[in-house]
Amino acid sequence: MSTIAFKLDGLTPIEYFKKHVEIVSLFLPWEITPTEIIVLANFMALKGDIVTDDRFCTSARKQIRAKLKMSPGGLGNHLRKLKDNNYIKEDDNGKLTINPYVIPDNKKFQSYQFQIVSDE
Repeated sequence: MSTIAFKLDGLTPIEYFKKHVEIVSLFLPWEITPTEIIVLANFMALKGDIVTDDRFCTSARKQIRAKLKMSPGGLGNHLRKLKDNNYIKEDDNGKLTINPYVIPDNKKFQSYQFQIVSDE
């Protein structure tokens, strides 16, 4: 069996999280649109106190909306779809969080290993 190996270098944090979500979404049973990937990647790339307190708080949403040039309703619709498709969830306190299986092990480096098998 040959292994296909490829390394992506020099990605910005947004590009890194976008690529990560694209890869992970291939193995999840829920569909995700390119815009939803971009929205989720932007929330994943947030840093600082905003992440510690509430990654999806009003000020974080305002920041992402401005960056992506979205209306409040548009961003809300994408977040609802991400929640419906189990990419994000509500914690015990009712705050939105990213599901653990979507978060990379490391915010700067992530390896993937998987097999695909044909029944032929």
